[in-house]
Amino acid sequence: MSVVLFRVLQEALSNVAKHSGAELTVFTSIRPGEVLLRVTDYGQGFDLESESTHGGLGLISMRERLRLVGGTMKVASSPGSGAEIEVRIAIPETGRATSAST
Repeated sequence: MSVVLFRVLQEALSNVAKHSGAELTVFTSIRPGEVLLRVTDYGQGFDLESESTHGGLGLISMRERLRLVGGTMKVASSPGSGAEIEVRIAIPETGRATSAST
């Protein structure tokens, strides 16, 4: 899971450097039951409709990596208003060993 998060963050940062060049914010949080990663850039943004129909290999590779660990990704963007990628991965709860009485 940590490698997937690292690679998704790496791709998101690469996309900002290639396409936006703008300032960005990276937010991470570990909550009970999940990890949250949010990358927000304040650049030119892009049209989500166009991106989904024309490829966007960076976004596709991030989704595929997340799929392998049961994670989800939401992308919000529009031309002129930057972009935000939010990733969530469930953390399996470690069950306590219980002993049954016989």
